[in-house]
Amino acid sequence: MKFGDGFNVIASKDGCTSSPTRCPEDALVQRSDDAARSISAQITSSASTKVLAFPNPYSDHIKFNLKSDISGHGSLELYNMIGQKVKNVFQGYIEKGQVRTIDFSVPYSLRTNLVYVFRIGDQRTTGKIINLSK
Repeated sequence: MKFGDGFNVIASKDGCTSSPTRCPEDALVQRSDDAARSISAQITSSASTKVLAFPNPYSDHIKFNLKSDISGHGSLELYNMIGQKVKNVFQGYIEKGQVRTIDFSVPYSLRTNLVYVFRIGDQRTTGKIINLSK
């Protein structure tokens, strides 16, 4: 995960004390550009669920590779940048350890920057997809 300048790591399970770009996703980081208004953010990710969305940036087509360490009913949803759900791309059974590939032709009306949310069981993985034309 990449962060812009002005952030320092303040805590990590593995004792990481370097820049946030070199620490695990569960590191606690703190904005350092204004100590009087320091902002903390807990970075969390479900390590057992993974999503690869490509190409990113995209133009009219996105391929999603979904993988989970548990079997069960999963869903992949797309949201616009103001948080409105715009499409349920996948809903169905995910086999533990198997990659499920979803091809999605993006309708013209949805071709904007999007956020995906992959859920299975109590796990959730999110990411951002950038549109080339925006």
